[in-house]
Amino acid sequence: MKNLLYLSIFAALFFSSCDCTNSFDGTVVDENGHPMKDVNVHYLIDGKIQDQTVTDSAGKFTVTKISGICNPLDNDIVLTKKGYASLILNEHDEIQKAGHAKYKDTVVLKPSTESFSAETLLELSSVHNFFNFFNIIVLVVNGFSIIYIFLVRERKEYWWVILFAIINPVITLNLDSDSVSWKFIGIVADPNFTNRPWIINICVPIIAIIFWIRIKYLKKKEK
Repeated sequence: MKNLLYLSIFAALFFSSCDCTNSFDGTVVDENGHPMKDVNVHYLIDGKIQDQTVTDSAGKFTVTKISGICNPLDNDIVLTKKGYASLILNEHDEIQKAGHAKYKDTVVLKPSTESFSAETLLELSSVHNFFNFFNIIVLVVNGFSIIYIFLVRERKEYWWVILFAIINPVITLNLDSDSVSWKFIGIVADPNFTNRPWIINICVPIIAIIFWIRIKYLKKKEK
């Protein structure tokens, strides 16, 4: 009982000590170095909007969010303004470049006809979450197929497991940079998740499709 009490006290102290304020400060200017007013600033933690503001007449902004555990790896700042290209800054990367705990620097927005908005980010989050769920389904199908091979198929079929384990093509769409990339080889337990809604990963279960079409064909042949 005493050990349980000590454990509870330790856990409370640990999580309270991890509770901290994540903040991000900066100044937004145009290509000529002039401060930009009314730039929309969205602070995303794990892909969800946690705080938002607009720049003042000096182009300055501050976004703050109290979170349970300080981890800026998945914290992003999205800057948008009509007529200018949206800019996405990863807090961890910017802090690393600045070399101090709170990022304070000047950000330049460039003219463009396309830009993210809060509504667009939320729409992207829905699409992003759908494909994350789809990738989980692919992972489950691959796992089930491997179990099926070990339990039902003969030993000569075991080579399929190697294909399931390493060949998992993933198409990556980066809607921020309008780029498309892909990789052909990936382990079965790595659907390549990301918390950034503008980056969408689509895992293609090509081996599972081929395997189950083959199983269906063999069963028809046996009949």
